[in-house]
Amino acid sequence: PIYGSDEYFILLERNFKIRFGNINLENLHALNRHREKRNRQAIKAYIKLQFAKAKKLQKEVTLIDTILPEIEASRALTTKKGAHYLNI
Repeated sequence: PIYGSDEYFILLERNFKIRFGNINLENLHALNRHREKRNRQAIKAYIKLQFAKAKKLQKEVTLIDTILPEIEASRALTTKKGAHYLNI
């Protein structure tokens, strides 16, 4: 997929959820580091007047901001003992 396309961001979201949703790995700090890195790159792109690149990077930061609570909730639910997934 082309960087910045809708398909790219859908695949990126899926990749983040699979990679960082694993309860056996404590790797949420890596997602936060990636978010901060993209945020810095977006700021640098704005300074260099590369608005299209900055917009795509900012969209990735917003994507991470929206899926981070979902990942945290999923991890919290998955770590519970018992049949928490049945909702009976």
